[in-house]
Amino acid sequence: YLHSFELGIVIYFGNPHANFEKLRHPANSKFMNNAAQLIAAAAAIQDPMEQVKAFREEVSYQNWHKMKIKLLTMLRFGGTLRRTAKKQADMTSRPKVEKRSSIARLREKSSRLRNDTNATLNEVKESAKNRVSRWLKKVQGGSAGIPPSFSYRQCLWTFIGVMTTHTILSRINLLIQTESDGDLDLILAPIGALTTLQYNLTAAPASQPRNAIFAQIF
Repeated sequence: YLHSFELGIVIYFGNPHANFEKLRHPANSKFMNNAAQLIAAAAAIQDPMEQVKAFREEVSYQNWHKMKIKLLTMLRFGGTLRRTAKKQADMTSRPKVEKRSSIARLREKSSRLRNDTNATLNEVKESAKNRVSRWLKKVQGGSAGIPPSFSYRQCLWTFIGVMTTHTILSRINLLIQTESDGDLDLILAPIGALTTLQYNLTAAPASQPRNAIFAQIF
């Protein structure tokens, strides 16, 4: 592929037992070509992403540097004003008026921000701790007791039913593969759990026919 001055090769591995004419079909060729261009776009975007990342870091550093200069300027200017006001108060014998400096206000705001942050972190920790404790309690079964074990008759009935069902489905899958020359398969979701429920826990909500039909077919 050649995409935005990015040159590369995409290698596709095909099934050696598949039909060669199907692999060379124009639709497959077009699909593989478009997939190669998509991979090329993903490869070509890496350098711009790194450049954007570096640019954002530089902008953040410049903004912080400008803000730092402004803060220092404000602090120095505030100190000059305080010294001038003190001299004037001494000259006119006026009572000295105490004013909170910019650094004190900045420290107070920083302390308040730290306190708010710590409070928020504590709330998040407590919430996460409560969720984890509830989840662990739910995993351990809560206050539910251990259900009674199944009888030998139920176990035998479940084994025979599951074995018979899986044997029939395996033969159907073999028939589909034989008739379609290996192009089609019988694809099912986790059928072992479903058949165990069907033969063992027939009264459970997950064992009802609607769940089997909607989950396995649709």
